[in-house]
Amino acid sequence: MLTVNGFTVIVPPDWSLIDVADDAADSAKAWADARVRGYSGQARRELRSTLIASMRGLLTGLKGREGLAVLAPSGPLVNPFDGGMLVFRRLMAPDGTNVLDMVVATAAADASGTLLEGDVNVCLRTHQDVEVGDDAEAKVVAQLPPVAQDGLVANADGFAEVRATLGRRFQRHVRYQVGRPDLTDRWLDVTGSIAFFDQEDSRALAEAQMRLFDTIVGNLTWQG
Repeated sequence: MLTVNGFTVIVPPDWSLIDVADDAADSAKAWADARVRGYSGQARRELRSTLIASMRGLLTGLKGREGLAVLAPSGPLVNPFDGGMLVFRRLMAPDGTNVLDMVVATAAADASGTLLEGDVNVCLRTHQDVEVGDDAEAKVVAQLPPVAQDGLVANADGFAEVRATLGRRFQRHVRYQVGRPDLTDRWLDVTGSIAFFDQEDSRALAEAQMRLFDTIVGNLTWQG
């Protein structure tokens, strides 16, 4: 268990909580080394390099933008398109606005708003499913290591058949506004993203991933 902005986070097995305040390069290398376990040779080198650049860019971008930590899978990478993680930031209300009033306004305006029950914390979850177009998917493929891109090209027919079976691709953007009502200056803004296809089994996996996020955020405990 680790602490973010006074809240203890229960880290699931094969996940890592990365502190934004730590050195971005060192953190990215350690995380990438965990993800490429089981890979070897050129595939390992290229995948590791890609993962380091991706995580280092994320951590660097979060610094100075109320970023606190990233909770990301750290087990061996199986699917290069997997990217589900949670980003922890400080929840900041506009000047003159109480954070609780802002959360209530969000709940009133967003039909997806769900209040997660907790012993002490208040937690509002909202989410939105956005279809991933061909251009966006091409950008994702372009960021894959060359060896992975070569594999997609070599198996283009099989990949196209699988994609046709799975249907349209979506990204679920999840947001949690969570904190204690009596400590309005220490709230967290936790965001996550889940990829899934317009197919029953894939949607079920996305729901399971969101339940995991719910469990992680719903079990935040205040340590002060």
